[in-house]
Parts: sequence; structure tokens; C-alpha cells
Amino acid sequence: MLNYAIHHELPGANHSMCICTCGHEEKIEKDIGHFRPLNKCPKCNAEVAAVFSTLSFAPQDYKAVFFMINELDGKYNFTIDVGMLTGAIKAKFSKKIIAFEESKLEQKHWKIIFNGSLPKDKMLKIINADTNESCDIYNIIDSVEDAEYNYKFLHTRFNLNNSQALDLPYIYNIREFKHKLLTIYNRIDKLTSYCEKYELLIKAGIDPYRLNGPIDLEQTTPQQQLRLTPFMFKYLKENGEENHRALQNIEINFKNQAHNYMNTFAKLNNGMSSSYIRKIAGLVNEANLSIKKLYKFLYVDAPMQQGLYQPARTLELLYDSFDLAKKLELPFDKNPKALQRYHDILTKEYNLVKDERKNEDFAKVVANYKYLELIEPIEEEEEVNEEIKTRKLQDKFGIILPIDAQDLIREGKLMKHCVASYVDRVIREDTIIVFLRRAQDLDTPFVTIEVNPDDMKICQVKTKANGKLNNKKATDFINKWCDKHNIKWNGCW
Repeated sequence: MLNYAIHHELPGANHSMCICTCGHEEKIEKDIGHFRPLNKCPKCNAEVAAVFSTLSFAPQDYKAVFFMINELDGKYNFTIDVGMLTGAIKAKFSKKIIAFEESKLEQKHWKIIFNGSLPKDKMLKIINADTNESCDIYNIIDSVEDAEYNYKFLHTRFNLNNSQALDLPYIYNIREFKHKLLTIYNRIDKLTSYCEKYELLIKAGIDPYRLNGPIDLEQTTPQQQLRLTPFMFKYLKENGEENHRALQNIEINFKNQAHNYMNTFAKLNNGMSSSYIRKIAGLVNEANLSIKKLYKFLYVDAPMQQGLYQPARTLELLYDSFDLAKKLELPFDKNPKALQRYHDILTKEYNLVKDERKNEDFAKVVANYKYLELIEPIEEEEEVNEEIKTRKLQDKFGIILPIDAQDLIREGKLMKHCVASYVDRVIREDTIIVFLRRAQDLDTPFVTIEVNPDDMKICQVKTKANGKLNNKKATDFINKWCDKHNIKWNGCW
């Protein structure tokens, strides 16, 4: 049974009461002017889920109670306890006496059990814990409705304690209870389809919700679906799914040296960030620096000989110096004795020719993300009503990329937001900017979207003057685009 304890503060009294559905009652004396907090029932260890004080003689009636998971997203094996308490705890007050009548609480108890690693028809099981018999969601609702006219609703305001793993009991009236229960049931129904889709990954103990790289569900093993080598797959299982995209990038950029990179940089700060991987790969593959020598320069030589104590900043200076030398068609110094000065000299020289090359660099980076473009086809229809025809055309959308740096600057000016300042960030591949436009007018700005390339998650969706997008058709199209390219978006703006 689900026991349920409360801490009842008594106005004007020199003690408070802990009352539990197991039948235990305990007086709690004041300690230096304050009541000593009680977290559990001393008899059955039930959590004290609510603290309240009563200023009236009315009985306090308890209705539906949930012990439920905070978030179902990303959880594929859980149990939700549902209980209904009926009866009353009554308190009588006077100037000299505060007494409690004997508690007469009855409880009905169900368990909603979900296991996403089982076959689809066996994932969800609902059990009446009092009889240990299977039932369905409507058996619970019917049982609660039977009590609707026999007991009052709860009117006392509760301050509920919280737990990291589970929410402590929520108290609902009948209407709220039914709504909450059906909401949970509908989410579990969607979760069933989700678990079926990612069956192999879930059975392997991998949380698909936390993966941030491309997945190939046509493959027959979890490792192949994640597009990883056995070594990388083992690392992901041991260190977390959030490393998925980084591991794929390491394999792509380092190929036969990927194992060497993992042993050298993976456990260091920033070692798994897209920017770090890309810069080290550039220095290794293009500047012909060995991973071992690069590590020694960043973590030994630069701090001890040049006072550069932040390896991430040192790497940025070194990679920028290599990039500038390459653009200026100058030989690159692989082991500069004064890196900061070397970088400053190259920067001054490059500024002389920067503007005319910026558009070329921008276009080159954007070309890497050309696959993200998606435009809904406009079908020719013979529509008599011009207003209806226009409205249908306005509901067609497309996502395109900026052509060059000037295109991004134009977007910022017309939309009256700061995206024009993102030119250098796009060139450094620190961010991805795409434009949502109406399919019939791809030249006119409508919505600007920013995507973080590290985890392929949308971080900004802005209309004119940093406004919010309130167009449902446009939102649906963005969701469709996200699904196609495995881009995460929680709907926030």
C-alpha cells in the first residue's frame, strides 16, 4: 500500500502533529521556538509529502494522489503509483485544547508499469495493487468517480516537497485527476510507438532522446545505426549519448588516427566539442602536425614558455594563425616561439584583403549545410476564390540558407534584429543560420532560425524585431524539417 504522511501545524499550540495513513500519530514539540521538521513517518518511513496549517474545524478530505516520474521523455522503464485516499482527519480547536479524532482513511492503489524494451503489446501494464489483477485506465477513473459524491473536495492549500527522482504526492480534485491521468496515458501511448521505432537502441541501454547525431535505423545493429566503430560505440555507452555527434565527427575527421585522438584529448576540457575537434583535425590533416606534438605544445610548451595557460585559447590562436597563413598563401610556423605576436602580425596582413574574401569564406562554409534546405512544392490549383487561393499559397514554406555574408546582413536589417553580427560566427562554424520563407516569395524575410552545430539543436527562432513565431502552419513545417534532419527543438523561442 502507498502510505501517505502529513505534517500538521497547529496554530497557537506548542506542538505539531505527524499523521500517517499507516495509523501512526506523533506529537512534535517545539525546539527553540520552532517546530523540528519531520521528513518521514517514524513507523513506516513514508515520506512527509505535505505541510499545512488549519484555522477551521472542518475535516480535511484527501482525494487522488500521484507518485509519478517528473518527465517521461527519455525514460523507457518506469512505474507510476496512483492512489486515492478517502476519509478525513479532523481537528478540534479551543483556547485550551487541540485534539485529533481517530483517522479513518481508506486507500485504493494502482500501478502503471512501462517497459520500453518489451514487445509493443507488452510494454504497458496496469495493475490494481489491492487485488493484483490487471485493469485498464478507465477502471481507475471509474473508481475515482464512484467517490465523487461521497466525499468533499480538498480546499486546503498544500506546499509539496520535491524529490529528484519522483514527485511527491499531488492532490487533485476529480476533474483534475481524470485530466492528469489521461494526459499521462496519452503520453505513454506515444512513448510506445517511440520505443518500437528505436527498439534496438533501447534494448542496448542507449537513450535515443539524448543522441545528437544522425541515426540510420535501416541497419541491423545498434553500433551500425549510430554509425560508430566498436571502440567509439563502447565509449558512448560508458560516457553518455550526448557524445554521439562528437564521436561521429572524430571518426570522419581523423579516420585511422581517431583512436589516438580519443586517448589524448577525449577526457580533457572541450575535447569533445565540435569546434575543438575541427581545429585539431585541421592542424593534423592540413598542417601535418602530429597529435602528440600538438598536445605537447598546447599543454606543456605554451603554458611554460609563453604564459598561455588556457589550452582552448591557445588552440584558437594556433588554428587561426594556420588559417590566416593559408589564406595569405604564406608558410605556416608549426611551433611559433611567440604565438600571440605571430597571430597579431598575420591578422594585420589579412585585414588588408579581408573584405573581398569574406563572402567567399562565408559561401564555402554555408555550402556544407546545403542539404538542410527544404522547400514545399507549390501545386497549381484552379481556385475560383482568389482569397482562398492566396491563403493556401501563404501556408507553403521553405527553409533556405544565406547565399553570402551580404545576404545575412540584409536579413538583419530588414528583420530588425542582430543576425547581421553573426557573419564571423558562421564562418568559424560556431553557428548555423537558416531562413524560413514563404514558398511563393523566397526573397522576402519571414523567420530567422539559429542552430547549434555541436548538438544540432535549435537555439533561436525569431520573427521581425525579435518577435515570437505564432504561425501554427510555419511551426508545423519547422517540426517537419527537424524530423527530416534529426534536429532537436523543444518549441522554445
